[in-house]
Amino acid sequence: MKTARNTFHANLFYSYSHRDARYRENMESALAQLRRDGLLVEWSDLNILPGRSISNEIKKKMDEADIFVFLLSPDFINSSECMKEWKHAKQFSTDGKMIFRIPIILRDCSWQDLLGEDDVKALPDDGMPVANFDSEDTAWLQVYEGIKAVVNQLKKTYLPKPEFIEEMEKTDFLSQQHIKLQDIFVFPTLSYYPPQAQDGPVEREIIENQTELLTKKYVLIHGEETCGKTAFGRHLFLSLANDSSSPVLHIDLKEVPRRPKENVFSDAYYRQFSGDYSLWKQQEDKILILDNLSSSSNHIALIELAKGLFEKIIITLSSDTYYSFYKDDSRLADFHDMKIQPLNQRQQEAIIRKRLSLSDRQEPLTHGFVDQTEAHINSIIISNKIVPRYPFFVLSILQTYEGFMPEDMSITAYGHCYYILIVASLVKSGISRKDNEIDTCLNVAEKLAFEIYQKHKQQTWNKSDFDEFKEEYKAEYFIKESILNRLQKEDYGIINNDGSFKAQFMYYYFLGRYLSKEAKNNKAIIEQMCEQSHVSSNYLTLLFIIHHTNDNEIIDDILLRTLCALDYYNPARLDPDETSSFKAIVDALPENILSDRSVEEERQKERDNLDFNEDTDDAEDDSEETIDENPVNDIYRILKNNEIMGQILQNKYGSLAKTRIKEVIEIVADSGLRLVSVGLVDEDWITDEGHYLHKKYPDLDLEQIRRFIQYFSFLWTMTNIEKIVKAVNVPEIREVVDEVVQEQSTPAYDLIGYFNHLDSVEELNNGVRQELNTLLRKHRDFFLRRVLSIRTQHYMNTHDSPAPIEQSVCSLLKIRYSYKPPKDRN
Repeated sequence: MKTARNTFHANLFYSYSHRDARYRENMESALAQLRRDGLLVEWSDLNILPGRSISNEIKKKMDEADIFVFLLSPDFINSSECMKEWKHAKQFSTDGKMIFRIPIILRDCSWQDLLGEDDVKALPDDGMPVANFDSEDTAWLQVYEGIKAVVNQLKKTYLPKPEFIEEMEKTDFLSQQHIKLQDIFVFPTLSYYPPQAQDGPVEREIIENQTELLTKKYVLIHGEETCGKTAFGRHLFLSLANDSSSPVLHIDLKEVPRRPKENVFSDAYYRQFSGDYSLWKQQEDKILILDNLSSSSNHIALIELAKGLFEKIIITLSSDTYYSFYKDDSRLADFHDMKIQPLNQRQQEAIIRKRLSLSDRQEPLTHGFVDQTEAHINSIIISNKIVPRYPFFVLSILQTYEGFMPEDMSITAYGHCYYILIVASLVKSGISRKDNEIDTCLNVAEKLAFEIYQKHKQQTWNKSDFDEFKEEYKAEYFIKESILNRLQKEDYGIINNDGSFKAQFMYYYFLGRYLSKEAKNNKAIIEQMCEQSHVSSNYLTLLFIIHHTNDNEIIDDILLRTLCALDYYNPARLDPDETSSFKAIVDALPENILSDRSVEEERQKERDNLDFNEDTDDAEDDSEETIDENPVNDIYRILKNNEIMGQILQNKYGSLAKTRIKEVIEIVADSGLRLVSVGLVDEDWITDEGHYLHKKYPDLDLEQIRRFIQYFSFLWTMTNIEKIVKAVNVPEIREVVDEVVQEQSTPAYDLIGYFNHLDSVEELNNGVRQELNTLLRKHRDFFLRRVLSIRTQHYMNTHDSPAPIEQSVCSLLKIRYSYKPPKDRN
């Protein structure tokens, strides 16, 4: 039986004597409407192809049948083959398979004796033989109505109710009512440890799709509160109910009674389906999805009961519940434990593309536009450090960014993103949308974040500290106990029982909010954070202070400290004198890197590299003890301050004068180029250092040492150029970036300007081609020309652009052009 939504059909098997072939033909004519509506697929032995085994084909079709019709007559009863088919179908019923066996009485015969105690209902009505009707058309109409009723019953038994489908399809964080869960769902990464092998360590394995998941009999899926586990269970139900023949049931364990019995499953069935539970229950390969497993004993009792009724069970729960109660629970020892991981870069792009395709955008959805949108989202997520890359956050940030333009510029649009995420959690935890209740919660959270910050300086924070904080807060402010309880609500509250925040971004959000309001009273704290911005906690807090304030003193402080860091280095120019040591490295680079793979394949490869870099990046000094003269601290200070400056450019360009924006761009670029200078080396230095290392480690080859030093210097240079470009990559301020580039007019600034141009366009255009042509004419240096070529070719590999433009660019670069037709992005 096929049960894909709106494509249901039942399989009908004819068992008859060939002497009654006329009646079978008449019955096929009578059922024509069901066949035409796609609700019925009939089969008889006339469908067997020459050369095929008759017995094998008949057995196969009997195994697939939902409805057996037996055309009973004296000839049927006298046929050993017909009686064999009768007994075979009857055994199906005995074995519990959900089928309908329908006797069709053609002519007078001893059909009652054949049935015996088997009281299945016969057709036509009252078992009157077709041949005895004054008009056979009347008899076949009764047969049609009977078969139609069976088909409709089967359809209702298999297909869920439309209202339940609608409930499962809802997305509670998107305002557009037409967007459904399936529209924006991306299968997450599920990681698990397989059964331990007897030899060697066991590594985590990955489940990447539904097919792999359903190879497991029992599965326990856990994740953080906002990881999408509930949406995952709902989507799995929809997928199985709509697109496969596997019968499935979905139960929220929060609704399970204290002492569950089998009627829990029948009650759930009748909420979700319109058919007959007894028929549904007889099906094979039934799948049960249980959401929100808690520590309640009735949940375990229900799971034990379910094992006797369902072939597969998939349970979702929070990681807190899993680690607290079930990690080593022998009662669930036969379950595979899987964890929902944050989205990888491929998955994030897929979910962004799905969401953007549902917007009102009239233009084609280009790779460049997706990249720019993804850059906005990544500036919020910040490599999983602030907000985990879960679908809820990615989609909520995208929704907020699209739909919000702040009137109160004391908070940035991106700052508002975090605010929306927090308010959504408060509302879900039962906090009223009234301003006074929301404001009360925000006030509690701000004070708590600052208290935690103060306590952390003493390396202490625990539940007793939180209890003390609550008592002191209640002594100073009016607050209902119910609000405090809701703030700590297990499912959606923002505060854990020990007083820590449920998500890291919430702590930094509220600490930044508090310090921005109390900047004058905490000037020393903010100044210390600015001085030690290379420390991760300070860097993240500063981001949120800036999100919440227009205090230019803080921005000035960060700019000044960035300007003074490594000020004994001049910004790199990347002219031939500085890049001569790169010649061997650049000569080894291929001239043509245009790929024969599709753009989609290249983008997947690019995102895999981003995942790898994200995992290995940020080897930063988180120590609170800082020696001001340590140049390593200055390196980290520039890196972090430039990221903060990038946030200012992205989020505050609308409230900053162009001269101010220009100042920020210049400081970001010059400080980044001072970092480049740190890693630049000349041939004399390479020779001296190479001989020193070779003398210290004689087993190392001298030429390999030289090549490694050259490669490291080249990689350091290009990495820091790209970081500058990322910080100033705001399409709206590109004209100011171009102005700075033209004024400085060094090879390094030319690279920054061109890379920025590439990253701010949706596809290659005449402007990019003309700029490339100008730079190639201006710079004859091997380093600049090769770097420009490789960066342009990489863009072409990962973006669809008009073929004539690509062909013209390839001509400028003197490389072979290979046309790949773009796919429809919508």
